Amino acid sequence: MSLLAAGLLVTAYALGMIVGGPVVTVVTARLARKPLIVGLIAVSLAGNLGSAVAPNYPVLLVARFVAGLVVATFFAVAIATAVSTAATRPDRAPGSSGWSSGARSGPRFRGPPRPVGA
Repeated sequence: MSLLAAGLLVTAYALGMIVGGPVVTVVTARLARKPLIVGLIAVSLAGNLGSAVAPNYPVLLVARFVAGLVVATFFAVAIATAVSTAATRPDRAPGSSGWSSGARSGPRFRGPPRPVGA
């Protein structure tokens, strides 16, 4: 696979996030969180499994787009759920805030993840 073809796969995933984030969030705004999270995970799983078994490049490109569609909404719902859980259970607040800030700032301070043994 060429570098251009690999770059298009990354772009397809990113476009899925950019297009899917607002659209999926608006469409699913009135759904209960638990079934919504399960549905978002199912769509993500389908897109990633489709990527793994894609018989050709166009199918792989579409599967990468589908996998990216639900990522932004999933993280928004997950963070909102963590915050609401922390608000009702003060003993859980430090853990949820640590996860949220660590997920965003970890790569900034430590750098991107490195392969094992590097």
